[in-house]
Amino acid sequence: MTNFETLGAERAAVFDLPGAGRYYLEFRESNDDGRSPQKFKIAPTFTATGDRHEPNSSWGRAAPITLGEPIAGSIFPKGDIDYMRVTVADQGQIALTLESAPDGIEPEVRLWSAEKGTLTNFFAITADVPSLIDLPEPGSYVLEIREQGSDNADPNGYRIGTVFTPAGDAYEPNNVFGAAAALRLDTAMDVAVFPKGDVDWFRYQAANRGQLTLTLDGIPGGVAPVVRLWGGEKNTVTSWLAMDNGPVVLDLPTKGEWWIEIREANNDNHAPMAMALTARFDPASVVTKDSGGTVLTGTLFPKRDSDWFRLQATAGGEMTMRLVEAPDGAIPVLRLWTAEKGTLTNWIELVVNGQPVDATTKIPGPGSYLVEIRSREKEARSTGTYRIRITPPGQK
Repeated sequence: MTNFETLGAERAAVFDLPGAGRYYLEFRESNDDGRSPQKFKIAPTFTATGDRHEPNSSWGRAAPITLGEPIAGSIFPKGDIDYMRVTVADQGQIALTLESAPDGIEPEVRLWSAEKGTLTNFFAITADVPSLIDLPEPGSYVLEIREQGSDNADPNGYRIGTVFTPAGDAYEPNNVFGAAAALRLDTAMDVAVFPKGDVDWFRYQAANRGQLTLTLDGIPGGVAPVVRLWGGEKNTVTSWLAMDNGPVVLDLPTKGEWWIEIREANNDNHAPMAMALTARFDPASVVTKDSGGTVLTGTLFPKRDSDWFRLQATAGGEMTMRLVEAPDGAIPVLRLWTAEKGTLTNWIELVVNGQPVDATTKIPGPGSYLVEIRSREKEARSTGTYRIRITPPGQK
């Protein structure tokens, strides 16, 4: 097992015994040319490692450990590797801190999946700053611990403190479109941007068009979540919108199924801390695209929405228009078209200096006309209802 070692009164020979069992010592004269009838005495001492996890120097012998308790082991003999198996019920993060180690022993660790895939490179474990390891999903993992350089050994043990922080994301796995979790309204949903590069998908079935408001509370420092909306045909509807500046309002222009994608802005920050995602849906008023005689009713929703109505006039002359009900957040304007789709007027203001006014225009004669209504500000919209009273020529 070893080469010959020279013994002397001031010099001890040290041999590493890698495991329990019987070993043999062979003694001879160093050059095979000396001899003496006198007896020599040897005073052997044995220092046990006390490593209760041995033998665990191979993958198949990985020793089970409990997170929250220190890992106690020893790097012995030289080149020794300690494999430790951990099992978690939730995704999360392990913090490793070196509590003690013999002089000359500098432990380093890397993480393996249960399928024997390496999840990290080796990195040092120190006493000053905890080393953080992400466990991306529930299950078993293996920690491989060795001495940096693998050129030192000591039978005295090391102790590595462990702390496990579960992510607390109740909706994982939902990191792909097809695994989207159902979005729940008016209740806080615990979600986490974890591990690095994580994406959270949610789906929402809208019974009506309207506005979906998302609020994310408890955002960890350094994490900048963003969100975007997808349509039912896997098409992006919005660009990425920041969630760390307050509620995000998403317009759902039709009823049906919608998807919400949430991730970290740069995909380089994460935290095993649950954030509270709250969703509220405000349905748009149900509209009937029929003038109902003299009153046009609708909603200016979503952004850049236009409503079209057909109006029948029995005579030419002056027509009066008045806004009798205005929605919050959007001011309607209208213009008239001929039945042949030629514009008859410019945009007509129905509110001046913040007050509704009687707007008038002339139509050339009896017949069918089209009324186009939109928001004065193109980017403004509202789920509330507008009502515009139209008095064609010859009516009061």
